[in-house]
Amino acid sequence: MGKKLAGKRKNKNCFVSIIIHNGQCETVQDEKETIAQSKPRTDYFQDDSTKRDFLARNVSFEGENHGRSCEEDPCKNNGMCIDSENGFMCICQSPYFGKACEENPCSSIPCKNGGECQIEGETYKCICKIPYIGDRCERDPCTPNPCENEGKCRVDGDHFNCTCVYPYSGDMCEIGPCYPNPCQNDGECEIDGESFKCMCKNPFIGDTCESGPCYPNPCQNDGECEIDGESFKCMCKNPFIGDTCESELCSPNPCLNNGTCTHDEANFECSCISPFYGIICDKSPCEPNPCLNDGMCMSDGEKFKCMCKPPFYGERCEKDNCTPNPCLNGGRCFNMRGNFQCICPFPFYGEKCTPNPCLNGGKCLNEKGSFKCICPHSFYGERCEINHCTSNPCLNGGKCLSGREKFHCLCPLYFHGERCEKLMEITTQNFRTSTLMTAMWTTISTNPCDSNPCKNDGICKIDGEKMNCLCFTPFYGEYCENDPCHPNPCRNLGTCEITARGFEGYDQGTYRCSCPESFSGLNCEIGNEVKTTTQNFRTSTLMTTIWTTPYTSKYLFNVYILLQVLT
Repeated sequence: MGKKLAGKRKNKNCFVSIIIHNGQCETVQDEKETIAQSKPRTDYFQDDSTKRDFLARNVSFEGENHGRSCEEDPCKNNGMCIDSENGFMCICQSPYFGKACEENPCSSIPCKNGGECQIEGETYKCICKIPYIGDRCERDPCTPNPCENEGKCRVDGDHFNCTCVYPYSGDMCEIGPCYPNPCQNDGECEIDGESFKCMCKNPFIGDTCESGPCYPNPCQNDGECEIDGESFKCMCKNPFIGDTCESELCSPNPCLNNGTCTHDEANFECSCISPFYGIICDKSPCEPNPCLNDGMCMSDGEKFKCMCKPPFYGERCEKDNCTPNPCLNGGRCFNMRGNFQCICPFPFYGEKCTPNPCLNGGKCLNEKGSFKCICPHSFYGERCEINHCTSNPCLNGGKCLSGREKFHCLCPLYFHGERCEKLMEITTQNFRTSTLMTAMWTTISTNPCDSNPCKNDGICKIDGEKMNCLCFTPFYGEYCENDPCHPNPCRNLGTCEITARGFEGYDQGTYRCSCPESFSGLNCEIGNEVKTTTQNFRTSTLMTTIWTTPYTSKYLFNVYILLQVLT
């Protein structure tokens, strides 16, 4: 039977694990724990007859039991009934729950295989029937199979027995030819019919891997053997030494280079002959040779001195004029007598391959203590910095040509003047709009200069119905396709260089031959070819590289210097 609780209900909700106490809802973790006070509540339930507090579990004051009251005693298992405006509410005693306190932890029949469910506090416990085990009697002793090595499991009461496959034995068939492991020295045991086979690790051998580098003991004179990889190492007792402790300290003599051996019971000492030193007289200041670059080593007690071959110097002949490389921008350094020579890639030049000082594509030529710029057409000045056409002074499509002092405009048809700013005037007014005038303007757009047939920046000019190319010197030919350096007029491997460029009367150009030092003349025709006593140098990789380089004049000059050094 349930118990009816008299009292008023004013607050709407008071949920699980909340105790109503003196007008406040207070939360608790357990009935025996100290009450942790929450925010004050103005409405609460109280037993009018006893004025006792009570614990509300699994309840709601939403009034879901419409149409019923506590007069019908709806709460089961001594649940406490509370009347409300829309029905009633049951406050259940542990471990019961549900709207009418009709359920308990065993209501869902949690115990499997016929197990008996017993309530313990607010939970349950299963009493299992033999042979089942587990919290819910869900398994038997043979699930999963506890028998090893394919043994069969049989239930025997609340226990199990294993039926083992030969040659295994033991309560769980765990004992066999490989258990315990008969293989020594970490050998791996494998079943072989009714017996076993050992897979031995290096360096061990034998039926049970019992033999190895240290069995039998190879160390003599009571030396102790230790495994060392696939071999062994002997720990010798004094005064014995050697790989197998076969020798005494001074027999044979351990001192090298005629050193004298003396010893006591445990140690030996070598007296070395100069310049040798070290524990066994194995060290020498000149062995191995500390001098680099074929330097000769001279002993000086326990020190050394290097006699260096030119161009090397330094304590160990490790230095030379090209270390570190003084040539900039990828230049190649060659040692000279007391100096160095840089062979520079284009466009770098000078003693250390510095950047080209010539502007606007000018070519730099080395001169003693200075340089000279060979400028492309239309550029002038010490560094090719001047071009009078930069501001594009020619109007109406005129072509600008830059000279040293001023510019010159090549004007299109019907325009003239210093800057092509004037249009030719025709006195007949009607001619301006005539069919002939229109045809003339139309023809301009299809003139033979449109395709610019002139090479090497030549200027195309219309002469009546024909065209002519105005060539920049030194180019010449109908289409400015020729120049004085093609074919090369310089002999004996001289390099042809254009020395100046101009246009028509402005700066007539020519060429200059850069000759190897042993040749001279306008076309390097005077002199004899340099010979070197080092015949192999002519076919060496270095010589081949130098002859095939695209920077011909600069390399040939330096090759000559290099040949002079070698001779």
